[in-house]
Amino acid sequence: MENTKPANTPMVENSKLVSGKAEDARVDKDTYAAMVGALMYLAQCTRPDVMYAVSQLARFSSDPTEAHDAAAKRVLRYINTTQHYGITYHAGVTKDGVADRGELHGYADASYAPDAEQQRKSTSGYVF
Repeated sequence: MENTKPANTPMVENSKLVSGKAEDARVDKDTYAAMVGALMYLAQCTRPDVMYAVSQLARFSSDPTEAHDAAAKRVLRYINTTQHYGITYHAGVTKDGVADRGELHGYADASYAPDAEQQRKSTSGYVF
């Protein structure tokens, strides 16, 4: 995936992943699960910006199609494009030269049952 086209977002805007139909081409479950698992580890540890996309991909681990595989590879392309992104925590200094207390801010959001397949799966998230 090193020499692929860059991706500026982890998912296509307004895209909805759905379960595959009988005629959709399937991909290897083990390979897909390994890719999603590696992305989940990365999202948990250093890249929370891809967590939503990865959580959507993880819903289809039992029966992935080529569309799900393409979406997972887009996340990989995004990570390759944004390798320099990460989380850095440090104490700041105000304009007066006084040490900043390093206040912690948290944000949360939720959506009740937005999935297109009417499986009633809610999505929620938080970040600090």
